[in-house]
Amino acid sequence: MKESRKRIPPVLFSVPFIVFIVILVSVGLFILSDIGGKGIFSAVLFASPRGIVVLVAIPFALLCFTGIFLYMTIIDTLSRHEITKIGMRIFMSFCLLILFTGIPVTVTIGRFAGNALSAWFTRELSSSLLSATDIARLYTGERHRVLEKAAIKYFNGLAITTYIKYPTDWMSDIRTIDPLAAACQVYAMDRKNPGTPVAVPVHESGDSGAFVPPGSLVLVSDGLFSLEPGEAVNRYGRVVRYNGVEYICVLTSALPEGFSARIRAIELAYSQSLVIDGLKPYLPVMGVWIFALFCLPLLFLLVSLAWTMSMKIALPAKPVSNLASRLSVRDSSFRVIPHGSDELSIIGQHLNGLASSQKPDTHAEALQPGAGLNQDSPSGSKARKKNSIQLKQ
Repeated sequence: MKESRKRIPPVLFSVPFIVFIVILVSVGLFILSDIGGKGIFSAVLFASPRGIVVLVAIPFALLCFTGIFLYMTIIDTLSRHEITKIGMRIFMSFCLLILFTGIPVTVTIGRFAGNALSAWFTRELSSSLLSATDIARLYTGERHRVLEKAAIKYFNGLAITTYIKYPTDWMSDIRTIDPLAAACQVYAMDRKNPGTPVAVPVHESGDSGAFVPPGSLVLVSDGLFSLEPGEAVNRYGRVVRYNGVEYICVLTSALPEGFSARIRAIELAYSQSLVIDGLKPYLPVMGVWIFALFCLPLLFLLVSLAWTMSMKIALPAKPVSNLASRLSVRDSSFRVIPHGSDELSIIGQHLNGLASSQKPDTHAEALQPGAGLNQDSPSGSKARKKNSIQLKQ
């Protein structure tokens, strides 16, 4: 640990750098909370590995980083022997201020968010979405029954042979049963060449854009079928064999515009509501989660900043204390260099004057080895300036 501390530049524990880290982490946590908030309300993030990374892994990594940074800041100050009792008192004052302002506000906001989510994401939401899904399925089922009714009436051997002898307007009659009928197709399959059967048109009416292409007639089966997923139409097919002839019949009915997209949206919302229902027991403690993952890293950095500032503020008191201790044992070879006009600088000036008027004691001992020189020694006057400690505020 000592070797690693020697390799870390001291500037990393300075006030400007810590302020920069605080701003950087604050912006990062804001972005994560913004993404996480959207994930909570859509339940997308909770149901994906990306959500675990955004809502848990990254904040936890920031929490570990800021905790280690706080530890290294304290260890760096201890290694340089810059801790004073006044600094510790100032630091404790800062910590109390952070605790009494940060934690209650965070817990209150988190509790409010938890209660809001609990009130919003109730069982009624998933029940309503399930009801909407059921209504959509009932409507789809009714459309299927209407389509089947029209197909059974017109797609049979007797109706087809009657139409061949006496052609009529089938689409108008079919639309009396299914108002959204879009296309009707009947083909006689000529299988004289078994390798490539030919579809001979018997009846084609309606919207040609909704027709089944001749090449796709092999996909037609009895009942509902689709050519591709997500089609905006319902297709009903029948294979009729009558008097030795095979007929391929297709009835296509349009769906209301955007119906399929709305059905998919309702089903997706319902699946997400089930995720929220699973999280519902944990929503009241959302405040603890917000505090631990999104506010605690910032609090760690603020404590690091408070520690550094406290020690910097109280650092000038140390040379004044050393000078007073030396004067108490009649060692007047020690001086401080005051900077500024605050109380500590004034005290330092008075102690310097007292040291100058005090008769030197050649038997005085330094409080710390090598920290001061006897004033009566030949090199005392030359080294006094070198051994004086600047008093900075």
